[in-house]
Amino acid sequence: MLPHKARRVCDSPAPCTSGLTASRSVRVPASVGDPLSAVETPALVCDLDKAETNIRHFEDTMRDFPSVRLRPHFKSHKSVDLCKVQLQSPLVSGFCCQKTSEAEAMAEAGINDILLTNEVVVERKINRLLGLLQRHETLRLAVLVDDPSEASKLSSFAAHAQVELGVLVELDCGGGRCGVTSVQECVSLAQTLHALPALRFRGIQAYHGTAQHLRTPQERKAAIDSVLLTLREVRSRLSELGVPCAEITGGGTGTYLHEAASGVYTEVQAGSFRFNDVDYGANQDAHGVQLSDSEWQFSLSVLSTVMSRNERQRKCVTDAGMKAHSVDSGPPRLLHAVEGAEVRNGGDEHLIITYPEGIAVPQLGSQVSVVPGHCDPTVNMHDFLVATRQGVVVGVFPLARGPGF
Repeated sequence: MLPHKARRVCDSPAPCTSGLTASRSVRVPASVGDPLSAVETPALVCDLDKAETNIRHFEDTMRDFPSVRLRPHFKSHKSVDLCKVQLQSPLVSGFCCQKTSEAEAMAEAGINDILLTNEVVVERKINRLLGLLQRHETLRLAVLVDDPSEASKLSSFAAHAQVELGVLVELDCGGGRCGVTSVQECVSLAQTLHALPALRFRGIQAYHGTAQHLRTPQERKAAIDSVLLTLREVRSRLSELGVPCAEITGGGTGTYLHEAASGVYTEVQAGSFRFNDVDYGANQDAHGVQLSDSEWQFSLSVLSTVMSRNERQRKCVTDAGMKAHSVDSGPPRLLHAVEGAEVRNGGDEHLIITYPEGIAVPQLGSQVSVVPGHCDPTVNMHDFLVATRQGVVVGVFPLARGPGF
């Protein structure tokens, strides 16, 4: 499924600018064939064997819903190499992303079905997206809309570029971010999009982000059930008006089974399941067991090196601080769990790990792997993903990261 061999992005772990748009150099942390012990830290590492296990488990859970497709989120891994691998799955309809730059990275790599799950309102970014449609004749590209005036602007720009841009209405499912907030708004905007030239109305985006980390499956199902009532009414009214609504898309790693079983959603947007993280791993299955212990393996970690230790205080300090992993969902945890160990943030460049009595404190220069609390923003902190099998580097994948352009 995932490659056993992969190209080197550079001949050696030396300064390299391959695939970068800014005039800066970055250091490749490893070369293909290196043992994990030779990887320069802090480094983002993916165990491909564990990632494959997660992918197979996801596919198994979707067997009961053959009409529902998967549109994985690019933002969780930001790697076109992993996208190309996932396209081998019959479940995958295309990919979604959050930023114009992510859509560009995928389109230029030959991925031809992309949904940008965000509103794009800046003229320069709109023109960049339309330029992708001009350069790639087979590209199927869509964006989200939640405002009629923006719909008119998109139509005008697309007509001028002589391309057709796909559009979906975004429904606010309870996250309080973007999206229309009522059935009437959703239906009215869908009618507008359907009528405007150079736009193709494709359906509704209904992603309930705040439901993804509700801990029990009962809580997660209740949150999605409330959204389904709205979607069924929207779909019914659009049908009465003769407005086709071919796609209803949403759902994440925490809730995708509820969306898939609904009979309403045509595709789910889960992405983090490939990696898992501390936050998703803390969700519970139907038996009250954490998903990290029952379903999803931790395939993503940040490899770090012990730079200081204090035997009396039972602690060591590694080089994986807040610049190496996100702390918005709490601190990371040890990849190889140690009962009684405490992992806490030590600032920009430091991670502090305290060990219980009876457990050896790692030596200076030794490596420690930690699982990030939140995989998406952690990936965005790194230029490369080091792919491994059985402790050996088999690929070093450039990442299409950045702040939001």
